[in-house]
Amino acid sequence: MKQPFLIAGTIFAAMTLVACDPSTKVSRAEASSAQPPGQKPPTTKPAYIVFTREKTLDRAELEAYWKEAPATLEGHPIKVLSGYGPHEVWEGESTEGVVIAEFPSMEAARAWYHSPAYQKAREHRVKGAVYRGILVEGTTPQD
Repeated sequence: MKQPFLIAGTIFAAMTLVACDPSTKVSRAEASSAQPPGQKPPTTKPAYIVFTREKTLDRAELEAYWKEAPATLEGHPIKVLSGYGPHEVWEGESTEGVVIAEFPSMEAARAWYHSPAYQKAREHRVKGAVYRGILVEGTTPQD
């Protein structure tokens, strides 16, 4: 993986070439993308966290978790796609509830999950219920 400063230097060099050499055969679209000619911009794949609540153990602990959890989202690029709505289990054991959250990348999802604020709220969740949490990388239109 390239270091961020190397990528930035490459982008700056490409922009400088385009700006200083009018004979450069680069389209306006390529020049404005800040990528070297012929090179596609890096794509970041979205990531999804799927939580399933398998069994409630202590309702009071769950309620404490539900009270604290929303504040853990602040400052994190998270989009809750589904939260404890109606669902059907087509295969496997029944589940009490499902939450699906989208992040712009696996790294962003990990940053939220491992944040001190979420880890503090999580203490109530693990005391309150048996959950399963899965982090999965999504696809991009190019895939």
